[in-house]
Amino acid sequence: MGSKESNKDNIIEQLFAAELQFRLASAVRLAVTMKEQPLD
Repeated sequence: MGSKESNKDNIIEQLFAAELQFRLASAVRLAVTMKEQPLD
């Protein structure tokens, strides 16, 4: 049953990695949008 636990940990790590990539992509997209549309 130990392999099932490690598999669950692996899925959790993949979720964390996916969330980090999503946050990074969102931040980059927001920065590009701000540059393309200056507030002044």
